[in-house]
Amino acid sequence: VRHPAMLRYLDNAQNAANRINENYARELMELHTLGVDGGYSQRDVQEMARVLTGHGVSLRPLDEPPPKLRPEWAQQYVRRGLYEFNPQRHDWQPKELLGRPLQGQGMAELDEALDRLARAPATARFVTRKMAAYLVG
Repeated sequence: VRHPAMLRYLDNAQNAANRINENYARELMELHTLGVDGGYSQRDVQEMARVLTGHGVSLRPLDEPPPKLRPEWAQQYVRRGLYEFNPQRHDWQPKELLGRPLQGQGMAELDEALDRLARAPATARFVTRKMAAYLVG
């Protein structure tokens, strides 16, 4: 979910607070976890997109200093290779995914959301069905 190629290809590099892009969130839920009929709603896609805000790509040189951030956000900034979490672009408002509130803030929201998607019974059915079809086929 933090790979720069996926973040760019599925437009999450443009996903920011008040400018939500649902593309990556929808693909994550539809193709990689729950499946098309996995029991999630359009609101879940929107909430997942909000969770993914701030996760993007930085093409700046690695030795360049981070962007200027508000002091309370400076500790939240992360840069690993091309991957960047910019807290200034993140939607810090409360979120609810699959009918339950997310407790995390910032990057922790994504980890909590991914755990929730991975543990969903629909994910187990969807992924095992894909594996079985591949192995039998």
